[in-house]
Order: sequence, then structure tokens, then C-alpha cells
Amino acid sequence: MIALAIRLDTRAAQPILPSAAFARGPVAAGLLMVLTLSIATMPFTVYAPLIMELLHGVGPLAVGYIMATESVAWTVAALAVAGAGPRHEPWLIVGGALVIATGVAGLAFTVPAGPMALIVIFAVMQGLGFGLSWAFIARRVVQAVSEAERPLASAVIPTTQLMGYAVGAAAAGIIANSLGMGDAPTAAVAQVIGTWLFILMLPIAAIGVAAAWRLSRE
Repeated sequence: MIALAIRLDTRAAQPILPSAAFARGPVAAGLLMVLTLSIATMPFTVYAPLIMELLHGVGPLAVGYIMATESVAWTVAALAVAGAGPRHEPWLIVGGALVIATGVAGLAFTVPAGPMALIVIFAVMQGLGFGLSWAFIARRVVQAVSEAERPLASAVIPTTQLMGYAVGAAAAGIIANSLGMGDAPTAAVAQVIGTWLFILMLPIAAIGVAAAWRLSRE
């Protein structure tokens, strides 16, 4: 359905995607980075609260605080690098992607096994990585298109992020339910899901890192 929507968009009189979205270059690399890293980080938001409650006895309020730290890390990182110049841009783009991928990898081990302090650290890394790189992804994508398409390129970045979150949530649901989460979940089931849910996201995160490297070279 997504492929059909994209095909229809390419033929539309007023498309959502810029013309360079599927051509080799910074626009495609930037959108691919946003899409894949959004997919890879979404499982934590969807299933970590339930898994942490089953395995670590963490209540809803504490889970809410943990989720909030990820958003706060994004904001703090974005403010910290707001004044970075063009010389630092490539490093922040690649570094942000690597921080996100490290966070996903760390969650594969800490969500099922703990301790909670490490879960918080790796969750924070997911937000931190986006905060470090987000503004510079947007800048490179927007600067790579014509003046007429710049509003389009600017708007498509958050749209791509939301698409990634939707796909990531769907993928997480498929993985978790295939491993038994659709039944009455137990601690044993939650431990298996807590491992595989994040391990299976690592190849997608790796694509995001590769796209970030490509974007940094453009």
C-alpha cells in the first residue's frame, strides 16, 4: 500500500515527495536515514512499557518518566549543537545515527535482563542521536532541492518520520504477536520478545547508519 501511494504521488500534479526523493543524492539519503531510524526506535515505545512491567516490576508512572527522558534528551542535544557549523555537520549526522543504533543494540540486552539504569541510558541514546543529527539532516535535504521544492522538502521530513513510526509499530506488533504476546503474556514470553524485538531492528538501524554516512559525504 505504501508503494502504491508513492507511485500515485509521483504522478500527482501536486506531489508530497520532492522529485529527488528516489534519485541518488542527499535527499534520498536523508529521507532513508529518517525512515529507517524511526522504524528501528519505535518498538521501544510500543512494547517496552509492558515488558518492563512484566520483567522488572516497573509501574506506569515510572515508565512514563523513562519515555519522557528520551524526548528530553532529543531537545537537550538539539540545543547543544544548534550553533554547530558546516565543518561539524557530517560528524553530527553520522554520530547521531551511530548513537541511535547503539541505543537499539543496547536495549536488546538490557530490556529483557536489566538493570533499569542501563535501560534508561540506552533509551536516552535513541533521543540523543536524533537531537544531534535532526537539524543537519533537514538542512542538507532542503539545500539539495530547487528553490521551488524547498517547502516540499522541508515538509516531507516529518512526514517520513511519521511513516517510519507507523511501519515500526506495525513491525513490532507482527514480531511480538508471532512470539506469543497476543496471548496472555508471561515473564518468559516477555523476555524472548524483549530480545528479538530489538535484535531484528538492528539491520534496519544499520541501513540508517549507512544512509547517514552517504548523506554526510554529499
